[in-house]
Amino acid sequence: GGSPVSDYVVAAIADWGSGTCAAKVVGEIAAADKPQMTIHMGDVYYVATPEQYGTNLLGQPRTPHQPGILFPKGEIITFLQMGNHELISGCKGLYQNGFAYTGQQATYAAWQTD
Repeated sequence: GGSPVSDYVVAAIADWGSGTCAAKVVGEIAAADKPQMTIHMGDVYYVATPEQYGTNLLGQPRTPHQPGILFPKGEIITFLQMGNHELISGCKGLYQNGFAYTGQQATYAAWQTD
């Protein structure tokens, strides 16, 4: 069962957490579409520490002259997955900073229509 979904925009972005100008532009393009759901498919560089999550995903400035990059939130759901870079740090940045940003409690999920 369930009804088909229409007019639901999903922005899924992988290898995005580099903190670069390119990441900023991709995030802005995704946000401009006003997605209902955004998914970060893993990899905050270099080893996904809480500090790197802060600057490369949560928009915290690195220095007074270097702004951080903010991952766009979906209007309904924002979900962060782990990649191999998260595993290097034991997923500390994801579990501490990432989960606080999204409110999620696990790195897996399922979504379905009614």
